[in-house]
Amino acid sequence: MYSYKMKGIDLTKSTCEKDLGVILSLDLKPEKYIGLVMRKASNTLWLLSQSLRYLDNHSKISAYTSYVRPQLEYATVIWSPYLKKDIDRIERVQKRFVKGLQGFRNLPYDEVLRRLTLHKLETRRMILDLKTLFKIVHENFGNVKDKLVQIIPQSNTRSHSLQLEPVKMNIARSNSYHHSFIPRVIRIGNKLPFPVEKMKSLKAFSNSLNINIPYLETFNVGRL
Repeated sequence: MYSYKMKGIDLTKSTCEKDLGVILSLDLKPEKYIGLVMRKASNTLWLLSQSLRYLDNHSKISAYTSYVRPQLEYATVIWSPYLKKDIDRIERVQKRFVKGLQGFRNLPYDEVLRRLTLHKLETRRMILDLKTLFKIVHENFGNVKDKLVQIIPQSNTRSHSLQLEPVKMNIARSNSYHHSFIPRVIRIGNKLPFPVEKMKSLKAFSNSLNINIPYLETFNVGRL
């Protein structure tokens, strides 16, 4: 790390900083922030379980989706995990919740989600990523389209006629960059059965994503 001074005094060095509630570490790995998110969401889930123990499942699900799940999904475009251990850690919060609902304790997790019309948190993160990509490509969200994404014509008729690619950057070839938002979401977007760049509206794109959720669930984010 570089040493910085102000009026001849060495400034304190830090390996991580918080920006808009998200902890960013020097190595760009999300583990520290994931630990914080886990603690906050688990504490909130425990409080809800104590306060709402006598309510019906529908009320408990409403409370979970209002107070717990948003904590697990805040700014995931920035810190979305790519290591299996971290993906599983976050998913365990939701798994613990749904398994605590009346009548679902002994059912497999996937079956519980199907009956409750809920989705895995990993799948929801992919959908949030893709919606953000759509906004960048079609609405120049944040005025960053030309700095981040380029659309490349393809001659291979088996794939989309157009493919998205990250704008080339002079950046280290690290796992942190490989799994950061733009490279990550473009790999997913180019595998969709419908091209992101040809969709006309966010509503139509969202509907197509919802229809293709079973397909999205076959993706392994850490291996894409």
